[in-house]
Amino acid sequence: RFVCSAGMDDQIRGQRLGAIKVVADETTIYSSPHAFSKFELHHINVEIPANCKTIKIIADTSTDGPHYDNINIVNAGFCTQ
Repeated sequence: RFVCSAGMDDQIRGQRLGAIKVVADETTIYSSPHAFSKFELHHINVEIPANCKTIKIIADTSTDGPHYDNINIVNAGFCTQ
């Protein structure tokens, strides 16, 4: 399993929005349920497909443009249970 927590960086201005995806090889295995704001934290815990070779974390700017949409990823790792 791949686990992490994700949230907007505190340098953002106003109520910027962001979204996050986790991609295993070329398959999306997690998408945040909606664009999230500065005060939300997403705890991600997803199964990794068998024979997976790469994991990508993709930060998306949502619909409000690319400026000040920095997303922090913390406590990222892998677990077997």
